[in-house]
Amino acid sequence: MLRTHLTILENSASRFANAAVFRTPEIDSSTKRIKGWKSITYREFYRDVETFAKHWTRMLRDNGIPQRSVVGVWYVSHMLVYWILILLWGRLSGFLYTDVLHIYGLSRAGYIPQLFSIRLPNPIVIYELLCRAGARALVYDVSFSNILGDCPVPTHLASDVRGLDLRGVPLPPILSVTQEDIGFIFHTSGSTLGSPKLVLCRYRWLLNVVEKSYLMCRPRNPHRQDVTVFMYASLPLS
Repeated sequence: MLRTHLTILENSASRFANAAVFRTPEIDSSTKRIKGWKSITYREFYRDVETFAKHWTRMLRDNGIPQRSVVGVWYVSHMLVYWILILLWGRLSGFLYTDVLHIYGLSRAGYIPQLFSIRLPNPIVIYELLCRAGARALVYDVSFSNILGDCPVPTHLASDVRGLDLRGVPLPPILSVTQEDIGFIFHTSGSTLGSPKLVLCRYRWLLNVVEKSYLMCRPRNPHRQDVTVFMYASLPLS
């Protein structure tokens, strides 16, 4: 099977089960300040991804949406490469933990995430890009709830589903893919022609990122994890 972000996750969860892959902030409800950091292990991350994958398997199949369909995700940034590096060398990016669970969960369920930046606030542009990609559904941030009334595809709120009992939901095996299959869809800024263009991210590109990262991102000390800190645009309150 081709090495992908999903097979790397599976392998990392086995090799580094108890090592920390994320440290997420714990927020004091009264002061809104960070009071501590919670470590999330590779094993926990792997299980959470499977939980989100089961959720999206059930939700999208109930909508009659088959695997390998494109699903829009409207709340993310175009820095998926950092999440790939996380699985390899324990690096941390400045996004919500549940954000990456939705992205990986959709991918693990067999769908192709079309990633829209939260900086694209106009639903008309989002709808146009969904149609260009042939998307079948849209996962959205709660802040966009009041402007999605005429969305051309079914919409689903990007909520935290870790508390749901999904033990009875079967999880399909990881799809077999080739280097030419599409793993993700990104977009340009739109500064050239006035409208973003689709950027098809094939597994060949992901494989190149993985291979280069093994050379460029090796820890200086093999007996400890390197940590990279990225500034949060705003503190997560949930």
